[in-house]
Amino acid sequence: MRGFGLCLLSVFCPALAAQERQFPPIRVAPLAEDAGFNDEPSMASVGDGSLYVAWVSFRDGADSLQVARYRAEGNAFRSLGNWEIVGGRGTFVLAPQVVAAGDRVYVVYAAEHRRNWDIYAVECTARGPGKPIALDSHPAADTNPAGAWRGGTLWVAWESNRGGARGIYLASYRDGKVTPPEPVSEGGGSSYDPSVAVDAGGTLSVAWHRFADNNYDVWLRQRTPPGPWGPERRLTKAAGIDRHAFL
Repeated sequence: MRGFGLCLLSVFCPALAAQERQFPPIRVAPLAEDAGFNDEPSMASVGDGSLYVAWVSFRDGADSLQVARYRAEGNAFRSLGNWEIVGGRGTFVLAPQVVAAGDRVYVVYAAEHRRNWDIYAVECTARGPGKPIALDSHPAADTNPAGAWRGGTLWVAWESNRGGARGIYLASYRDGKVTPPEPVSEGGGSSYDPSVAVDAGGTLSVAWHRFADNNYDVWLRQRTPPGPWGPERRLTKAAGIDRHAFL
């Protein structure tokens, strides 16, 4: 049985600047061809010009988390390495995201360990991945992480059902130390699927969607260092379903 594969694709489109009606050149390269059933890809480019791609691959009856490094050369991609971060019997992985951090990346993801879903981060360099770091160990189900990096600090937001309804939580990692998770959403309905970003001035922003008043809407909360969190801001109020904010 053939596996379900992923492809790496790059589009370079200088013609659009001149408003020319041309298709840009496209590079396509297979990832993990014929190896497992593969989905949930995430990719980031880093300072040395290389690309890191992470994805979930179901192999030999269990999930695994794969990461690969590439460099675009002409009309093709050159493979610079392929590694397994976690895998083997009893492994369950969800929602990896690659976060650029200078000339390296962090891969943040959710994984089940001893029947408990927690959030992890692992540093990946040209030499491959390091050891995964647990960002929380709460008995609640913690999933859907999102990360941002600036100035040596990795910020990770995720959703958790600690306290009953699902809420948004945040922790940071710097110099080998993880801060205690703190709540970002204030309640009033279950909150899901966060996104996080840090601007050049250090302002931290977290967005998510919430089910409240019989509707899904997008919310935002920000903190400017060294001050406290500002109030939640509801960004959408339309009758339609507004979900999956991305910062």
